[in-house]
Amino acid sequence: MPGSVIRNLDTASGSPYHRGEKVVALTFDDGPSPVYTREILRILVAARVSASFEIIGLHGGAYPGILRAENAAGMALVNHTWTHVDLALLPARRWPAKVDLTSRLLSGITGHQVRCLRLPYGLGDRAVDVQLRVRGLAELGWDVDPADYLKPGAAVIARRVLAALHPGAIVVLHDAGGNRSGTVAALPAINRGIRAAGYQIVPVCAG
Repeated sequence: MPGSVIRNLDTASGSPYHRGEKVVALTFDDGPSPVYTREILRILVAARVSASFEIIGLHGGAYPGILRAENAAGMALVNHTWTHVDLALLPARRWPAKVDLTSRLLSGITGHQVRCLRLPYGLGDRAVDVQLRVRGLAELGWDVDPADYLKPGAAVIARRVLAALHPGAIVVLHDAGGNRSGTVAALPAINRGIRAAGYQIVPVCAG
């Protein structure tokens, strides 16, 4: 819902999931990458998993074909600003260039309004909340972070995700912003482990 904060699937305002329901969302920040995003998308499609990709507009504009492939595969595209700017430090007059431009890019790919924005660095404040509400955007947070951006290795990434599973979990991973080969390598084990634990993998912020 616009103006809400989504940190867990089954406790978020307006969520279609019931409290305690065994659902998990996989989300991928900072893409697209011409290397890692394509590999992640291939793994997700082969496993019949729908996920959410938090798009940096500058990268999405450079690789619109990847955005189209994500959309065609049933993935959700989420606004992650144009340049991964800290929105808590951004004056309102600069939001059109950093947020609205990204939403227009994504809407042009999907054909529908962008529903959510993930705050870069997870940082926001009351002024940010106001700007999101004006734009009809919910804030997409997370409650499982395996710190894949620190490149601890595929086995560690997978183990951290699976150890933290709980109903409604939103997992934050990264498909760009550095060497994400560990995340790519961990993904099949993550998918298998989630399903083996009796959870369904679902998208969040889909149109």
